[in-house]
Amino acid sequence: MKFHGKVAWIYNDLFHIFNGLITKAVNDLAPMIVNSAVNNKIRNKLLGMNINLPIGKYFDLNIGLNQAPYYSPDLKYFTMGLSGELTDRAKPGSRCPLSPARLPGSLNNDEVQIYLDDYVIDCALIVLYNRGLFNHLVTPQNVPPNQKKYLNTSEYWLLLPPLYSQFPNLNMQIDFQAAKSPKTIFTPGSLSASLEATATFSVINKGQIKQVFVLDVIIYTGLYINFRPGNVIWGNVTSSKCNFTVKSSNIGPLSIVPLVNLFLGPACSHYIPEIVNFVLNEGLWLPPIFGFSLQNPVFGYGNGWAGFSSSVKYT
Repeated sequence: MKFHGKVAWIYNDLFHIFNGLITKAVNDLAPMIVNSAVNNKIRNKLLGMNINLPIGKYFDLNIGLNQAPYYSPDLKYFTMGLSGELTDRAKPGSRCPLSPARLPGSLNNDEVQIYLDDYVIDCALIVLYNRGLFNHLVTPQNVPPNQKKYLNTSEYWLLLPPLYSQFPNLNMQIDFQAAKSPKTIFTPGSLSASLEATATFSVINKGQIKQVFVLDVIIYTGLYINFRPGNVIWGNVTSSKCNFTVKSSNIGPLSIVPLVNLFLGPACSHYIPEIVNFVLNEGLWLPPIFGFSLQNPVFGYGNGWAGFSSSVKYT
């Protein structure tokens, strides 16, 4: 609006002053309006909001608000509480059968801090377990060339005489089956996991598979988890140890100590980590949410939890 005429300058100056007063009033009222809208009108509606995000090949991340959003009167910070779990994408509506534990409070000044207890990781492991990704069939065709000799009964003529005497010079296979989902344990600076499984040893005779003995196995692993470029969480097995016991035998009494020392021990230390790392190294990409993406995320561990903090960028 602009005035013209002999006294136009008076009206224009007055309008400029009036316009400045209106702008200041609006600026002063805006925080109160936004604060009131978020804290009084929007919060209850947002509490019923649920978000479903695809994560990797197998998971859906279901997120809901468990603490109403709060906008501080001075507009300096905004908080809200989220809860979520990883479920099997092939089973819509499925829920994790475990229960979450308490998480730590704020640990640094990063804009986003997301900390997960072992509940979330174990829920993801249940999905992988149900999909059979911890099962593996070891055959002469899928081991390194220098390991093939350990999958022939001739290698055990001295270590396991009943095996060689009943099935001389036959190739073998080992069917590794997880007995239950792995369990993780978080401690400051590290993550460990255990897995109970069975290893069924069979001989291959003219295309026929004959079971000879079965071992119970408990695997203990040390894990490393961090971010790689592109906001991808990935993992790597850093150590592995196994305990073996005989579950059943079709070739008579069996002592597996020599077998453990020669083949099973090295397989646990080297071959099993390769299998697990094949899954873990693929990683999980954390996509932008509502235009917000992570910037320089940092991973960390504590008692019963692990997580990351990060600055964010809006695009």
